[in-house]
Amino acid sequence: MINKLLAIYYSNELYRQVLRFGIVGVLSAAGEFGLLILLVEKFGLGYMQANFIAFCFVVIANYIASRLWIFGAGSFSKGVEFVSFFVVVLIGLGINQLSMYFWVESFALDYRIAKILALALVIIWNFLAKKYFVFRRRKPVIVEA
Repeated sequence: MINKLLAIYYSNELYRQVLRFGIVGVLSAAGEFGLLILLVEKFGLGYMQANFIAFCFVVIANYIASRLWIFGAGSFSKGVEFVSFFVVVLIGLGINQLSMYFWVESFALDYRIAKILALALVIIWNFLAKKYFVFRRRKPVIVEA
């Protein structure tokens, strides 16, 4: 069973990316979630401010992991790539904040449950946007003479 999984892992780039994205995502989400609770419970911040700070905290580590371990360098220069990454993160932050606000204010859910629901949406957005926009690799164009 393990040999089959390893064979799939080494033979399929998308599988490797999804698995690595999942590992980094779980670690990032745990750190973000823990920081959110710490900021709300210990420092008395409102859940929206705490969520913003916690979300921003993991951005740089996530960029480095995405570039070095998950997707590799894309077709853009590092500057354009980072700006693209930042735009994707800002959209993810918007999805995160709006989703949390929606769940807490509309359904009176605890902010921790709302965070879990928000993370589910942001995870999907982040993987697709990073894979197909930020770190995409252009296929070489073959010019026939």
